[in-house]
Amino acid sequence: LAYATERIIELSLIAGVALLLAVVMSAPFIIEVLAGPTGKPAVAVLQIQGLALVATFLSMATGFVLLSTRHHGALLIANGAALVANITLTLTLVPVWQARGAAVAAVIAESCLALGQLILVARHGSGRVNVAALPAIAVAGLVGASPLLIDGLHPILRTVLGVGLYTVVLAVLGRFPPEVSHALDRRRHRETVR
Repeated sequence: LAYATERIIELSLIAGVALLLAVVMSAPFIIEVLAGPTGKPAVAVLQIQGLALVATFLSMATGFVLLSTRHHGALLIANGAALVANITLTLTLVPVWQARGAAVAAVIAESCLALGQLILVARHGSGRVNVAALPAIAVAGLVGASPLLIDGLHPILRTVLGVGLYTVVLAVLGRFPPEVSHALDRRRHRETVR
């Protein structure tokens, strides 16, 4: 269980950062499609909320571990604390920063939930974070974010380039999850057999 939990947490962190990059870089296009030119102020709000995706992925991974190990009370406390943090921060930040304040409140609350559940998983001996993976994921994320520095690049092209760079750097640094390649190999093998 500890090994599987460590792998799931690492994979959720990798996937969360990939989705974060995708949302932050494609936010102008997404808002243009959904709201038209009048929705332009919502781009920054969506980009802020994109930060919560990493925490959401971690919360999902650790939440299922806590559920499967029957730590329902700990899970309830972590979620309750995150709810209280979200309500308090929303009431505090929305009057000052409006929609951006609500986005910041959501990011902080989701991060508190993820951190709380990570601590609970480690405390109950169900798993831990592979700290050796964190620098590689951070470097890959920074390289993946580099297309944000290129002015005039279409958001979709920026997103494809950024996520592609992120994936390549993870592979070069040896952090691309082997489980993903194994799953793809098994699928190819099944299709070849048919």
